[in-house]
Amino acid sequence: MATGLLSFASKIFPIFTPSYGWVDEWGWNLPEGKALRAKFPQYLFWANFFGPEMVHAIGETVIREAPGWCVVDLEDGGLLYVATESYRQWWENDQTEILAHFRTWMPRIRIYRAQPIPC
Repeated sequence: MATGLLSFASKIFPIFTPSYGWVDEWGWNLPEGKALRAKFPQYLFWANFFGPEMVHAIGETVIREAPGWCVVDLEDGGLLYVATESYRQWWENDQTEILAHFRTWMPRIRIYRAQPIPC
């Protein structure tokens, strides 16, 4: 299902052209408000869309050299960074290497782990 969402997001990203977007699960702890308006992302998700201005702010090399599964060039000059080949791998491992890499440039960034929405 996650790869289907990623495929869908890849098709609509160029239409909306956000500076940053992601594909992950919904949880009660999903970032909102101030966290979304920050200069740099506050969280890393399984799949991360960096628009051209975010690529420029973070640095193309930082994103391209990040440990992970793949980096894809987007038509608008942005980059898609996918941390692991499967979403399950994202959840099963701590992702300490990925986090350490991005924290070199964004010290406050955290890994997003969706927390179940209470019934």
